[in-house]
Amino acid sequence: MPALAQAPSKSRAVVMDQTTLPLPGVRVDMYRGDQIIQSTVTAGDGTFELLPGPATDLVEATLEGLKRSACRGAPPIASSWPSHTRPTSPR
Repeated sequence: MPALAQAPSKSRAVVMDQTTLPLPGVRVDMYRGDQIIQSTVTAGDGTFELLPGPATDLVEATLEGLKRSACRGAPPIASSWPSHTRPTSPR
């Protein structure tokens, strides 16, 4: 009997403002080179999920009226995330 392939699990993180309040409605894009390979919007509690990618991928968070934030690698690589973007534990 053939083994079933498992779908890759998504990493979950939360986008916060400088006061550590979660930010809903933030657009989060993952770039590989100049192409967007994943895109999502944060939920009401500021959380979002992305499939893991190479550490060279760029993850960018944007919200109208606020400064854009970007970092290399997808969650849960906490050390590379801006201080106001923190990984959360998986569901």
